[in-house]
Amino acid sequence: MPDSRKDNTSDTERAELQQLSTRLSVRSSITHLAVALGASFICVIAAGITVKLGFDRNYLLSSAAGVLGLACFGVALRGFWKAQRLKTHEHTEFRRLQELRAKAGLD
Repeated sequence: MPDSRKDNTSDTERAELQQLSTRLSVRSSITHLAVALGASFICVIAAGITVKLGFDRNYLLSSAAGVLGLACFGVALRGFWKAQRLKTHEHTEFRRLQELRAKAGLD
């Protein structure tokens, strides 16, 4: 019994569909977002420790906690920026995947 779906895709489009499906099975933007959120949390903790040690007049440890906080802030900013950039790219690839699936009659 023949399949009633129309398959108007070429071999290259089928290969692209397979590659996109494989690439989009793992969303790396989520990993970068998780790292950025963890770094943001550590940044807030380090800021609190910095202020507390500053009030206690322990300037050496306060400075060390401040440097840790700034480093975590940098990691968080970079993570958020990279996650946003990857999310945009993944969204573009997902739209292309939907087009190929519709053309192949899979949706």
